[in-house]
Amino acid sequence: LGEQLVGRHGLSDFAATQTPEGAPVRVTISVEGGPSRSFLVRNDVGWLPWEVRTRDLSGQRRDVTVVVASEDERRRHYCFAGGVAAPATPR
Repeated sequence: LGEQLVGRHGLSDFAATQTPEGAPVRVTISVEGGPSRSFLVRNDVGWLPWEVRTRDLSGQRRDVTVVVASEDERRRHYCFAGGVAAPATPR
């Protein structure tokens, strides 16, 4: 792990615009022996940033679990991208 896990996520434009009554999607990102954060993705168009700070675990190998759920999964075309952000290197 680095200083934090970072990424972007959201519903596809089609899912958000063609299902105005669509249920939100809850995303929970958990780090083994470390933090857990949940994010609520509402029925909107957009690619939203997310982050989970892991500074206390930097340099260690840990399992990361991502759970995606919705009360109504119809047309919940959820997109997710993420990675590890290392600390800035001094120049």
